[in-house]
Amino acid sequence: MNYYETLGVSKNATPDDIKDAYRKLVKKIHPDVVGNKNSGDEKIKAVNEAYKCLSNIDDRRAYDASLARENSMHYTKVFSFSKGFSNVKKIIKARPEFYTITITFDEVIHGCVKKINNMNVRVPPGTTDGTNIVCKNAGSLPPPPHPPNVNFLPADVIITVFVEKHDTFKIEENNIICNVKIDLETALFGGEIEIPKTEGGALKHQLLPLENLNNNKIIFKGQGLYNQNKFNILQKRGDKVVNIDVVAPRLDNKITKNELRNFLKRLK
Repeated sequence: MNYYETLGVSKNATPDDIKDAYRKLVKKIHPDVVGNKNSGDEKIKAVNEAYKCLSNIDDRRAYDASLARENSMHYTKVFSFSKGFSNVKKIIKARPEFYTITITFDEVIHGCVKKINNMNVRVPPGTTDGTNIVCKNAGSLPPPPHPPNVNFLPADVIITVFVEKHDTFKIEENNIICNVKIDLETALFGGEIEIPKTEGGALKHQLLPLENLNNNKIIFKGQGLYNQNKFNILQKRGDKVVNIDVVAPRLDNKITKNELRNFLKRLK
């Protein structure tokens, strides 16, 4: 059973995509909806199993790694020939070799080169958590004996990339996300705030009153990660999304609370 297929989502689905797909499926196949108390049991069991795995970051990571191994089990290609083609050799490819590396947030932004098994591996900018880098024929030959009528191809090297958690930023697809806290006065009337920069430091930004913002977010177009196609060619960049969190003031006495309550009533 493929958990992604069970939920009807792609391997690149976000946690929200997985949650939405799960909820829709449960509503659709629930026995109370189907009308048969037994007909949906197996389906619900499969959907719950898939969601339990894919909704947990560590479990999903391990599952993706196992999928990569399964997909690469077609490692051996043996071509048999009849007597008339006895001069043509068989071709056997070595089993794939699996490695993992961990990169920093800064290395996600700029890319890096990692040394693995005496080989320099380029990690392109925009490489996200769980990405597999495949280096064709970069591994070892199959162990001996090597019969003279067989050509042996080296193994493919498959490297799974994990990304260290960052204190300020997180990555969703090719968007960079961060949160900025503001006080109630700035939320109501606007003002200057500081937005963290990926290269360090902060950017001063004049914030509009939150009533003028869409979903309390500031979006900087084209300041996220680069997309990459299957040929590792950098394409359109994602966005930098700043979530604005309003910190409620501490009200220590009844007069302050009543004044604020009356003020908010006048705003309605």
